[in-house]
Amino acid sequence: MTGWRYMPDAHGRPPCPCVVCQPLGAYGSAKIRTRLSREWPEPTKPEPMARLADAGGPLELREVLYEPGGRGRGDADALAYLVDHPDAGVREALAEALRSYRDGRALQARLALDPDPEVRAAAVR
Repeated sequence: MTGWRYMPDAHGRPPCPCVVCQPLGAYGSAKIRTRLSREWPEPTKPEPMARLADAGGPLELREVLYEPGGRGRGDADALAYLVDHPDAGVREALAEALRSYRDGRALQARLALDPDPEVRAAAVR
């Protein structure tokens, strides 16, 4: 392995837990990712769902739908009201977000019949 063994001013800063900085299988990387994931836990499902309910417009809805998924992804029926949203970008973001839901296949099937070709493509990926 080549590269730095010392990084100036590194003391006191936590290491980056991403898989680029801490490759899978590298010595100590799993411990670093585990420790830092406890310090910065992913949001639980009620948090993004509350943000979806409070979202002001299509851009805000897309932003919340594109966020990394929280723990315990299930109950995709809570997002069923977005299948008929007038903005195609929101429907496309919904199709991509449904991939991380265990029970999102029924809603993806509805989005696969959407009039917008980009939404259909996102639903069948």
